[in-house]
Amino acid sequence: MKIKSKILSKKSCFLMAALSTLVFGNVGCGQQDGKDASPVPQGVKQELKNAELKAETDFDKALDRAKKEGKILMLEFVGSKWCPPCMMMKKFVVDTEKFANYAKDKLVNVVADFDRQGNPLCAEQAKKHLDLIEKYAVRGFPTTVIIDPSTGRTESITGLAFDTPDGLIEFIEKFKASSK
Repeated sequence: MKIKSKILSKKSCFLMAALSTLVFGNVGCGQQDGKDASPVPQGVKQELKNAELKAETDFDKALDRAKKEGKILMLEFVGSKWCPPCMMMKKFVVDTEKFANYAKDKLVNVVADFDRQGNPLCAEQAKKHLDLIEKYAVRGFPTTVIIDPSTGRTESITGLAFDTPDGLIEFIEKFKASSK
């Protein structure tokens, strides 16, 4: 079965992008007419410092590290170059200083990045990323899979489920508490 049939069609991605623009405005478009076009509340803007979360592309290496360090594994399936919800999740949640500070002690992050046609962008990990998209039944972008390496328990989130780092942190903490 081809991966293209399993992920969102181009038409669905366009509709999703249009809907996200209507709901969230021109997120990430910077200044327009001297006004900030970002829908982020004033208090949150202080957190939006470039604090890019370190990410692996090698799932097996990251899983071994998570097991060894007793951390949760966060596997992100994204279309970083073309998917507006993926870009918003990265900018307003994953790459915030708050989430990066939380993640450095609690998570190992893996990113499986895909183009619009469903082809992995990382050539060295392409086969593994395709296997992972199949294993975790990914149907759209972004999809985030939280994995407890000690038990094998997983929880998936599809779409732009959180608009602040607090939401994702709370989700991960609840996941960890229920894994015990």
